[in-house]
Amino acid sequence: MNDNRKTKEQLLQELEDLRRRIAELEKPETERQQAEEAMRERIKELDCLYSISALLELPGITLDEILKRTIMLLPPTWQFPEITAACIVLEGQTFQTEHFRETSWMQTCEIIVHDKPVGQVEVCYLEERLARDEGPFLKEERKFLNAIAERLGRIIERIKAEEALRESEEKYRWVLDNMADVITVMDMNLRFTYVSPSIMRMRGYTDEEATAQTLEQAMTPESLQMSAKVFEEEMKLEASGTADPGRSRILELAQYRKDGSIVWMENSLSFMRDKAQKPVSIISVSRDITERKRAEESLRESEELLRNYLDNAPDGIYMSDLEGNFLYGNRKCEEITGYGREELIGKNFLELNLLSENSLNIAVQLLQVNKEGRATGPDEIDLISKEGRLIPIEINTNVVQRKGQRIVIASVRDITERKQASMELQISLAKLRKAMGGIIQAMSLTIETRDPYTSGHQRRVADLARSIAHEMGLPEDQVDGLRMAGIVHDLGKIAVPAEILSKPTKLSNIELALIKVHPQTSYDILKDIDFPWPVAEIVFQHHERMDGSGYPRGLKGDEIFLEARILMVADVVEAMASHRPYRPALGIDKALEEISQNKGILYDPEVVEVCLRLFRNKGYRFN
Repeated sequence: MNDNRKTKEQLLQELEDLRRRIAELEKPETERQQAEEAMRERIKELDCLYSISALLELPGITLDEILKRTIMLLPPTWQFPEITAACIVLEGQTFQTEHFRETSWMQTCEIIVHDKPVGQVEVCYLEERLARDEGPFLKEERKFLNAIAERLGRIIERIKAEEALRESEEKYRWVLDNMADVITVMDMNLRFTYVSPSIMRMRGYTDEEATAQTLEQAMTPESLQMSAKVFEEEMKLEASGTADPGRSRILELAQYRKDGSIVWMENSLSFMRDKAQKPVSIISVSRDITERKRAEESLRESEELLRNYLDNAPDGIYMSDLEGNFLYGNRKCEEITGYGREELIGKNFLELNLLSENSLNIAVQLLQVNKEGRATGPDEIDLISKEGRLIPIEINTNVVQRKGQRIVIASVRDITERKQASMELQISLAKLRKAMGGIIQAMSLTIETRDPYTSGHQRRVADLARSIAHEMGLPEDQVDGLRMAGIVHDLGKIAVPAEILSKPTKLSNIELALIKVHPQTSYDILKDIDFPWPVAEIVFQHHERMDGSGYPRGLKGDEIFLEARILMVADVVEAMASHRPYRPALGIDKALEEISQNKGILYDPEVVEVCLRLFRNKGYRFN
């Protein structure tokens, strides 16, 4: 009722007041809507120039929410028209990268052009805020801005990681393309999916040509068969579940070059696996080993040739260490000893009782010399065969390096036949010498029969000459030849008339001339006899003298054989000390005086000294 008592004017006034109050309430909303619309238009304009998609990706964030928050998008595109993406700079947030730093009112922003960092720009912080409430709204704003900063940080880090990955891939691609070895990748169907460009150097194909080839086109049939076998083995291992996933296999495979020739390649093969460790492809690192294979083949052929030679050598050849343990023996060693190689190798010669007691001592001495790094031989020792037979052998040893170890390599020759032949030869030679001695003795007796006054002269001269030669240290064989020459040194007197030889008075010049011919006659008789010594020449020279005054050729000094120089001294001493038809014996003292006075003139001084020592110091006497 009270309302009814109001006048019409009052009611109209209240309505007007209400309308005024509504208008007042609607006015700020309109201004706010106008401001929001202006901001919307600005964001749309900026959205065409800057990348703000990161803001819109945040959960629960709308464009209206963005309009309520303080943001700044940089830099102005009219300064950097080529920019396709830009970072958003936020108040109070420091991006933890090397491209950002913070000052009081300035930050550094990284500029990205076509997904690549190209530089930095320093920008001032600006803000546009519609809200005037600095309290709870500011806290909500900072929370929102921190979320944006975190998201932008992740985006920047992802961009940097992708760029680093791209650079890493480029680097490794460059390495693969330029390395000397060949890298190949095959799928599990054994089809090439990648071949590095270095294949050109090895096989003459481009990487595209090699990738398009099948294994049958790339490999020789033998290598293809080997590859298939290995692949089958590896897949069985995979199926067993016990194989080492990081394992690799090394294969030497022959592949075809583009010109049709063969190249040998050493391939290191392994599986590439997915996250579940399942093999998805096969990667191979290959290198050219053609020259090495050729060298190995040449070495193998040389070794085969050497092995064949050693096995079929006419002498026994064995190797042992420095302790006498056998390392190798050829067929001839088996034949000589009667032991098979399997019975010799690894055994010591002491275990096998291979040597006689005397030969064992010699073998130990030889091994000691080998330990000093020196060779030995030739030496003669006696082996005892497996059957117990005594076998004389000649052994030569040397020390060589084998695989960093010093070993003995020795050659052994069975000298049984040589020993028998030598023994038979010595027996024959002894018989021959005995027969020859008998003949010479008979010839000597023939001369003495014609000249009884000089009976025994040749024998006594021969004995004295032999004693002088022994005292001088001449070899036994040389002494034997000298004695033989002494026994027949006057053989030529067989041509001298007997009456001259036994004439009791002084000889005439003509008779002396006949006597002086006897060395020539002796030489003529003996020169065609095949003595083992120069008997004829020794006899021919025994009347020569050191000063050249002798006969028949007037030789002197070293022109006269040493045996002849000994024989001349022995001949003079015996002749002067003995009786002659034309004079009595002058005695040994006179004879020694003669050679002493003419030492170095007529006679060899060393021979004279030895002869004097024999008579004066050692009591030598003629028999």
